[in-house]
Amino acid sequence: MLGHRWLSTVLPTMCAALALGAPAAAAGASLTPLHTLTQPAPGPVRDLAFDRAGRHLYATNGNGYGAVYSSLKRDASTGALGSPDTGTCVTTPGLSGRSCRTPAQIEVSADGRNAYVLGDYTYVSAVTTLTRSRSGVLAPTNQSIFSLGRSVRSLALSPDGRNVYVAAGASVVVLDRHRSGTLTRAKGYRDCRTGRTGCPVARGVVNAAGIALSADGRSLYVSSEGGVAAFARTPRSGTLRQLPGQAGCIAPDGGQGCAMGRAVGGSDLAAVTYGNRISARRIVVSRDGTRVYAVSNAGIAVFARSRVDGSLRQLAGAAGCVAQDAASGCAPARTLRGVGAIALSPDGGTLYATTRIQSLVVLQRDAATHGLAQPAGADGCVNADGADGCLAVAALRRPFALAVSPDGRQVYVGSLTGPLLGFSRAS
Repeated sequence: MLGHRWLSTVLPTMCAALALGAPAAAAGASLTPLHTLTQPAPGPVRDLAFDRAGRHLYATNGNGYGAVYSSLKRDASTGALGSPDTGTCVTTPGLSGRSCRTPAQIEVSADGRNAYVLGDYTYVSAVTTLTRSRSGVLAPTNQSIFSLGRSVRSLALSPDGRNVYVAAGASVVVLDRHRSGTLTRAKGYRDCRTGRTGCPVARGVVNAAGIALSADGRSLYVSSEGGVAAFARTPRSGTLRQLPGQAGCIAPDGGQGCAMGRAVGGSDLAAVTYGNRISARRIVVSRDGTRVYAVSNAGIAVFARSRVDGSLRQLAGAAGCVAQDAASGCAPARTLRGVGAIALSPDGGTLYATTRIQSLVVLQRDAATHGLAQPAGADGCVNADGADGCLAVAALRRPFALAVSPDGRQVYVGSLTGPLLGFSRAS
């Protein structure tokens, strides 16, 4: 695999040190709860996303018709959120929530002109286009891409604003984004209905759950029950090409010509927290493009990314993954069972995770091993009752959605049954 000779500097002794409990987390891991925040529209918060400048936090709400998204203005200095503007996906009478029923994800375009909502309600799954005003308010356009099929869970916008990519079943559906913000199916995907016909099938992708692009827009990654798949993207056309051979996918059993990996793949049932739904945010790429983190039922896998071809290589030993089970060969972490969503701080130094056992977990990048290590005591996790030595925050109930502000000052946690919470990050 090209571009990875430098990885030989990761020494076995470093991995052994991490397994023994190893270097303490760097300063800045701790979280301080914010005062009561203005809340989004009622209902479960399934996703949170910021605009590029971090002035507004957007939430998807509820499961059916009615208000399905909220815009909350953020005060960067205090983390406080202003009164929400709420809305629906379309204005057609009787169809106000149809195109984004069970809204799984919301994303704001890099140019700030649009937001896109993914609704994953069985075969009615769709991506809906919203306009965004200069003041941050969203409004429906009555334009959607319907009939994406079943097992449609997540989407990603290219940094150049030309494409939207939808993780669906065993495929990645490519949508072209036009200057007006509207979407159309790209050439080769016009007849694609996941689970039926017309969709290119990717190796190592089964029930795709998460999707992410590198900041340079040249690489795309998908996490699924089959493992992690890697694609090269041509920025000019937006087309995807899965990397050849073992560079193209990492699977728990090395099947389909994939490389073998740890803490990858497997059924997502361990992370199901609301009916049969899981968060869309299951894989992230660090802003500097050197690391990729992917969630599985076994924990969180840690990969080094080649800036030459975008291929991934799992770090050796315990640095290559973090898990609740100390016998897994991964770095151990408290309350990490059944990870729902992950979010990375802008500096790449801290990874946050929500879990099925109702905790917010804090993991720091270890300067020696480049893996993840959990800070000791209350700096390492948050839950309602302080179990396992975590910080006790009674209002933290069924945490699900996650977002870190672009300036790195705050972390926000959306809940399925409790309030939206915010935390300031230590500087």
